[in-house]
Order: sequence, then C-alpha cells, then structure tokens
Amino acid sequence: MDEAARLGLELGMVASSSWNAGGPWITPPDSGKELRWSERKVTGPAEFSEVLPLPEKARDPYEEVALLAVPLAKGRTLADAGSAVRLEDHLAPDGRLTWSVPAGEWSILRFVGNRSGEELKIPSPNSNGLLVDHLSRRASDAHFNHILDTLSRGRDGFGPLKVLMLDSYEVGPTVDWTDGFQREFLKRNGYDPVPWLPVLAGWKAADEDLAARFRHDYRKMVSDLMVENHFARGRDLLNRRGLKLLAEAGHGGWPRVEPLKALGASDIPMGEFWNQNKNWVTKEAASAAHIYGKPLVNAESLTGWRHWQDGPAGYKRLFDIALCAGLNQATFHTFAHNPPEAGLPGFAYHAGEHFNVNSTWWHQAGPMIADMSRSCYLLQ
Repeated sequence: MDEAARLGLELGMVASSSWNAGGPWITPPDSGKELRWSERKVTGPAEFSEVLPLPEKARDPYEEVALLAVPLAKGRTLADAGSAVRLEDHLAPDGRLTWSVPAGEWSILRFVGNRSGEELKIPSPNSNGLLVDHLSRRASDAHFNHILDTLSRGRDGFGPLKVLMLDSYEVGPTVDWTDGFQREFLKRNGYDPVPWLPVLAGWKAADEDLAARFRHDYRKMVSDLMVENHFARGRDLLNRRGLKLLAEAGHGGWPRVEPLKALGASDIPMGEFWNQNKNWVTKEAASAAHIYGKPLVNAESLTGWRHWQDGPAGYKRLFDIALCAGLNQATFHTFAHNPPEAGLPGFAYHAGEHFNVNSTWWHQAGPMIADMSRSCYLLQ
C-alpha cells in the first residue's frame, strides 16, 4: 500500500490468500456448513432404545436438524412427504432414541448440520484456514471486517487501496446448510423442508414432480442466501469504507448461484476467458452489468495451461473476441511478481499465461498493451 501510494497507483487485493473466501481468522462456527445424515434400519412392531450413530465425519459441534422414520419401500422411495414420522421429541441429549416401532420396515434418518471442515485451496503458508460459511451474514461480517480492520490498522483510511476481489466459487460439492436454514426456508417458501430432507439424502420420491419442486426451492434458497449474505453483504461492508467489490460471483468449479443475480450484487462483475479452452463467461458478466447498471465489466483474462507457447498475436485475437462479448476491464491471469533474484523465467503459477516482464516478447508488447488499454477505456 505504501509503495502503490508512492508510485501513484491504485491498488486492489484478493479478499483471501486463495479462493474462495476464508482464512485462519474464520472460527468453526463461521466456517462452511453442510447437511449430513446417518441411516439405521429397524423392523416393527418392537421397542427400540439405542444411541443413534452420528453421520460419518460429523464434527463437534453439530446442530440436530431432524430425526425421521421413513417406511422402507423398494428402491429407497419416499411414498410422500406425509409418510415420514418425526421423532425429534423421542431423542435424548445423548443421542439415544426411544421409540415404539410400528409394524413394518423403517429407515431412521438422523440429519445434522455440521461444519464441512473444507479449507482454502492453495493459500500462502501463513494464511491457511477454514472456508467461510457463504450462506451466513455473520460469517461474511467476520471475514470482511477482519481484513478491513487489519489493512486499516495504524492508517488514516485505505489510501491507494480501492478494490477487494473475490475469486471464482470453488467450494466442493455438498448439501449446503447454515444455522437456521430450516426456519428461513419455512419463512421464504411457506412449508417445512424437513419431511423432504430424504430427497437431499438421495431418496427417490413417488411424486417426482413434487420432489423436483422441493429441490428447486432448496437450490434457489441456497443461491439467494449466498447472494444476499456473502456477495451483497460484502459489497455493502466495503462500500461503507469507501472500497468496491470485484467478484467472480457467477461461476467456478461448483457454482451454487443464479449467476446474473450474483454478479449483479458486486460493484464490478467479473467473468473470465481462457486461452484455447472452453471456459468463456465474459458475456455472463456483461449481461449482469447491463441488467444491474454496472459500468465496468471485468474478466480474469487469458487463463489457461499453455504456459509459454503463445504470445501477442494470439492474445490480441482472443482479447478482441472478449471485447465483443462485453469486456471493458482486464485482469491478467497471471502477472506474477518477479524480483531480479527470481531469475528467468522466474516465479510462475501453475495456471495462466505468465503475462509478465519475464516473457521473451515483453519489450515488444507495448503496442498490444496500448491497444488493449485504449479499447477498454473507450468501451468503458
């Protein structure tokens, strides 16, 4: 920040030392959550009294979400939402279930909300930690306020720092959950999700149309919570301190969000385009910018794994295509910092086009970069 101020540059920083958001300052209560379950088959009529097993890999602390007894049908099929028997009132604090089992075969499903334990992907050595709960406003507050408070410590404002960035969303696939999910689902959708939880656990439903509607409502709420409590909330926290949010909010390895709404929740929607690869989502960011009135359309530009095989001729063509798709601000992936002691070709990230001062064509690249800059300026 001091060096950027000295040089008269504007500065942006990624909002964690990896992707997506998180770090050593994220405590387990604010870390990513998932719904876990265990199953226990019983046959009635019988008197049942046993301590039920926790789901595999469950960690303390956990939230008891629901305890259901489902009549066993061929192929683990849920006859209808009303066929499941609620057993929460029969569960003791130590996990013991005491129940008079009716006639027939039953599957007892114990659902708990639990932290996933997932950490950052490739953080710097001192910055590893838990991923943040992207569905939780409290967790987003903890994450962004920690970063902002740390950066501003001993300073009068943020000086050259103008933007914080959220990288693409690449949290592993899971059944997303957060504290109070059941209560919020009922409030937003007008019905209790608990009788339908077996559908999330892989059970089929006799009425597949209703099951599909439930899955839609569940996925939509996950998306809405993420957009509201992470992307929009992060933007608001930054705006209050005079900063902006740049976010690849609509895509990633396993995106959960409605992409236009998520991208529209940032100040600067960010797509990406790759060199000789199928991953092109610049138009997605441009569409969000048009819908939500955002003047800048950014993109993680010229990503790939071709390393040093290409140069300005290929990059100029790809960049022009991205401009036609709506790009008007480029973020090169990646422009690695290389001090002289790094030698040649210097430090290189495992992905990207190594677009930096150590490229053999760098000293001939002035006209290309001037053209890119001028094009972005005019399109802005």
